[in-house]
Amino acid sequence: SSDLSLNVQPAQKKSAGRVDLLMAVYLPYSNRFISADGPQTGNLQDVASEANIDCEVVAFSDFSDRFGSFLSP
Repeated sequence: SSDLSLNVQPAQKKSAGRVDLLMAVYLPYSNRFISADGPQTGNLQDVASEANIDCEVVAFSDFSDRFGSFLSP
């Protein structure tokens, strides 16, 4: 199995899968990309940074925390 991650860190960090990484094609067309998949979020943050793409890649949990007071009863 090949490692598709851009990370240069030890192999214990889980990498996003091929389909998850294909979502990188949407980064230049988005201001914000939200993902509930931790490895995908990390890898796409790396892609956006390395390619100098102005897109904020955010974990869904971090994104939803921004609305916490609005969603609480």
